[in-house]
Amino acid sequence: TKYLKNFLKRVISKRNGSNLDILSVACGPVMEIQELIKEDTAQSNAINLTLLDREILALNYALNSIYELKVKHVSLLELNCVQSSIQDFLVRSVKKNKKKAFDIIYSFGLFDYFDETIARFVIRGLFKMLKPDGILLIANVSMDNNKYRSFLEFSMEWYLVYRSVDDMSR
Repeated sequence: TKYLKNFLKRVISKRNGSNLDILSVACGPVMEIQELIKEDTAQSNAINLTLLDREILALNYALNSIYELKVKHVSLLELNCVQSSIQDFLVRSVKKNKKKAFDIIYSFGLFDYFDETIARFVIRGLFKMLKPDGILLIANVSMDNNKYRSFLEFSMEWYLVYRSVDDMSR
């Protein structure tokens, strides 16, 4: 959350007041945006945010949380919500010829569940949605330093796709 919030603040500060179109894929609670609104309402005013999640409860939580903060801090952040799987969203976007729509697209946690074939399909689709000089940020649990893997798999039967730094750069 802190890394992403600080990253967004740096990008916004370099834009000289122009708006930033952001897509959060598998958005969850978007704590980074909530923190940004609390800490720097003026910077949050420059954001047009699209939240994408297949879970309606996640979208409702994010929407309600951000709306409350927008009112409390008088933020002009624009917010759109899309309930969809990433695959369906990409297919619909291609059919509608919605390309080059976002300055930043990020997903933290979703790719932990994708095998390489699906991950590549999604990444290619997301790249097509970036504006020129757009940024795609994807986080994945690391295979290089994950001390909780045995616990997660053995006690909780929670299996993730772990990737190394080399895997992520391919």
